[in-house]
Amino acid sequence: MEFRVLGPVEAHTSGRRVEIGHAIQRSVLAVLLFDLNRVVPTERLIDRVWGEEPPASVRNLLYGYMGKLRAALAGTGGAALTRRAGGYQLEVAEDHVDLYRFRGQVAAAAAAHDDATRAECLRAAIKEWRGPALAGLDGAWLRTMRDTLELQRLAAVLDFNDVLLRQGQHGSLIGDLTEQAASYPGDERIAAQLMVALYRSGRQPDALRWFEQTRRKLSEEFGVDPGTELTSLHRQILRRDDALLLAAPAASVPTPRELPADVPQFTGRSTELVVLGRLLGRPGPGVCVISGTPGVGKTALAVHWACLTADDFPDGQLYANLRGYDPGQPVPTADALAGLLRALGLTGPDVPEDLGERAARYRSLLAGRRMLILLDNAGSAEQVRPLLPGSGGCLTLVTSRDSLAGLVARDGAHRLQLDPLPPADAVTLLRALIGDRVDRDPEAAAGLADHCSRLPLSLRVAAELAAARPATPLAALADELAGQQGRLDLLSAGGDPGTAIRAVFSWSCKHLDQAAALTFQLISVHPGPAVDEYAAAALTGLAPAQAGAILRQLAGAHLIHPLAAGYGLHDLLRAYGSDLAADLPGAELTLALTALFDFYRSATAHAMDLLLPETTGRRPPVSPPASPLPPVTDKASARQWVDANLANLIAVIGHAAGHDWPGHAFDLASTLFHDLEYSGRYSELLAIHEHVLAAARRHGNLREQAEALHNVCVVYLRRGNYDLAGRNLEQALGLYHELAETLGQARAHGNLGILDYVLGRYTQATEHQESALKLFVSLDDQPGQVRALVNLSLIESRQGHYLPAKEHATEALAGGTRANSIRFEVSALHSLGRVNTRLGEHAQAESQFRRSHELSTEAGDPTAQADALGGLGELAQRQCSYDEAATYYLRMLDLSRQTGYRAGEAEALNGLGESQLSRGRPGHARIEHAAALAIAEQLGDSYQQERAHLGLASAHEADGEFGQASRQRS
Repeated sequence: MEFRVLGPVEAHTSGRRVEIGHAIQRSVLAVLLFDLNRVVPTERLIDRVWGEEPPASVRNLLYGYMGKLRAALAGTGGAALTRRAGGYQLEVAEDHVDLYRFRGQVAAAAAAHDDATRAECLRAAIKEWRGPALAGLDGAWLRTMRDTLELQRLAAVLDFNDVLLRQGQHGSLIGDLTEQAASYPGDERIAAQLMVALYRSGRQPDALRWFEQTRRKLSEEFGVDPGTELTSLHRQILRRDDALLLAAPAASVPTPRELPADVPQFTGRSTELVVLGRLLGRPGPGVCVISGTPGVGKTALAVHWACLTADDFPDGQLYANLRGYDPGQPVPTADALAGLLRALGLTGPDVPEDLGERAARYRSLLAGRRMLILLDNAGSAEQVRPLLPGSGGCLTLVTSRDSLAGLVARDGAHRLQLDPLPPADAVTLLRALIGDRVDRDPEAAAGLADHCSRLPLSLRVAAELAAARPATPLAALADELAGQQGRLDLLSAGGDPGTAIRAVFSWSCKHLDQAAALTFQLISVHPGPAVDEYAAAALTGLAPAQAGAILRQLAGAHLIHPLAAGYGLHDLLRAYGSDLAADLPGAELTLALTALFDFYRSATAHAMDLLLPETTGRRPPVSPPASPLPPVTDKASARQWVDANLANLIAVIGHAAGHDWPGHAFDLASTLFHDLEYSGRYSELLAIHEHVLAAARRHGNLREQAEALHNVCVVYLRRGNYDLAGRNLEQALGLYHELAETLGQARAHGNLGILDYVLGRYTQATEHQESALKLFVSLDDQPGQVRALVNLSLIESRQGHYLPAKEHATEALAGGTRANSIRFEVSALHSLGRVNTRLGEHAQAESQFRRSHELSTEAGDPTAQADALGGLGELAQRQCSYDEAATYYLRMLDLSRQTGYRAGEAEALNGLGESQLSRGRPGHARIEHAAALAIAEQLGDSYQQERAHLGLASAHEADGEFGQASRQRS
């Protein structure tokens, strides 16, 4: 048996509704349900149902109604209506009444410890409502209860809104919030939620306009001004306060676990561990700077404590090696932020380009989470400051040789100075590493620890060498190390702990065989963060199996350490190894690095042959390297290799461009170009081509300058930065003409045509595409011809020239099929679908859009997927299937925002506005078209601007606002 009061008062059993009589009888049942399982006095029943003036025969009437209710409920099971002394009692389990289920879910949400549970409970509570409570019933008490329940419902809805806002679902909330704000124009909490949702969706002007509308409503209808909270929010939006972006990430955001492995046999540091433990539970975003001399164990302490306290950070741990004291350049803060954002779930296109925007997005994603961030090997406070969270819940550990006094003074960081291990702890560490030999000669062990300056890194390297020579007494080893240190002291004037470390490194390396010693020196000059057996083989000329064995030997000696993509070096060891490598003959070192860069260039080209075979003709030809390539045999292994080595490849490009290998830098950047473009890694694309462009200008290489300018412009086109795209393209085209480079001219004309098309300059766009087509035909370049034909079709279709547009699209589709290129076939199908939509050939258009979406999904091209969804949305809209159109446009909007496809976002918003208007929702339509207009104006997209203005005009007309409509149309 189930009873309902959150809507019409009803009773149901076994899926059918029980007839419970007319309005007064339902009112009696409602009163009993509100005092469920308790005796309701007869006088109270009469007062609540009939009010202050009941009829004279009211008790007889009540008795009759109770009899009818008992009869209606008889035999249904689960409910009993009985007469008690002085009144009546309805006995039903509370979970059989929607009111009590609603209140139970609200209470569960209030008691929940996480937003996911709160959202689930509140969603279930709100679903209990079927309309206004006690619908169709009248009476003073019933009206009061209806109003009270409505306030409870509204409170649950607003709590649910808050949870969704914290989860980052502001975009999907805007429509519902707009309706709620229209229903409750004086509710400042709803107004605030809508303003936050609009602002977080990039719609600051709309958020500010809503505040003005709310302020006028409060003043005109209630004679009051907005409260302090709403006024403060208005000021925050005006100044673009980063705190407003602090929305908790959606449930789909991964939980990163990025900490390096804990150090084996960690010893000592009990006092420091206690100090770190006191940071737990303190209010605000905690920051602790662990500083000390190189090799003192700063990273080991931070990692060990982080592993011990992992359960205190349920949302995960982030790790970034800032390489502040590596021989090469420290990691730029913008690059470090990009890596942290990707670890927090952002895809490449979603990572903002601007440093400040990256930092704000980073703080937003951390808000409401409890995470540990380990920033290792920091070089300066300026490098670290943008990487700090902006709100409580997170703890940041920073390790640095510097005390980073600026972080302590300005950012309130705690300082933890790490000194060498106490003598007893140093000996204990040696005992853990080499066993009871320490106890057999404690004096020698103490001497060995002193010669290592009681630095954990030195102790571990020395202990590994001692373990490898079990027959040699510790005293002899200590004397040997003392002699080695004395020699270095004479050379360096001694006196600082660095000398002790160099002594230990030198002593350890002296016992390596020749091949291992040379390998250590050469991998120290590898510009990337990781080296595997194939890269080591390229550097050394050894076979990969032999190089792998040596890497394992070096790892066993604690000279390198394992990473996911191979092996890495502590910055001190890298610096030491680089110093040793500097003593090698210059020609030998140059040959080794050249072989390494040859290897990466060839391995990347081989991976691209598998991943993007259709781009082979667009990439520099590459000869096989002298060293073997990794076993990459299919798309899956190619994808895995590129992803694992991308950081190495970017570092290699930067090093090669800045030194004597500009050709390698250019070839490698060009080889990576299409893969990075299609996957939306625009930040990486810009970085590597800036290196290449600088090198090309420095060496006077015009062709490489032109290619770099052209490739950068593609990123700007994707990002909607049309001004920069145009300037770069004009420069590239001029250089291609100077070089008589026909293919380059064709590609530049094609992209200039796309730029003019987006900006509404159709005559110039057509001229550029026709020039491109003519040049591609002269080169017999089939892919280029397909691209130019598709672009011509789009331009003609935009102008209403559908028959020539269809001819060009059909020709492009045939060419794409002949070229066996999925991507070109996708673009041709999309163009043909658009033309057929406008020609009314809807069945053909739908088939073409669906095939385009299927192929673009297979090719992993999210931009083309979004375009196909937009085509299906337009088709559904033209066929008056407005709900279906909205579904397609919403999918397009989500995908466009995920990939940073701004033009697609504007198109999707305009499509949503049109579908909203067609469904009789002009208010919603205005919101969508206004958002589309803001993006289109930012991009300079004249077509979407015009479409947005027309949509806004139509929405105003639907609301009778003809003056507003006229202004939009003008």
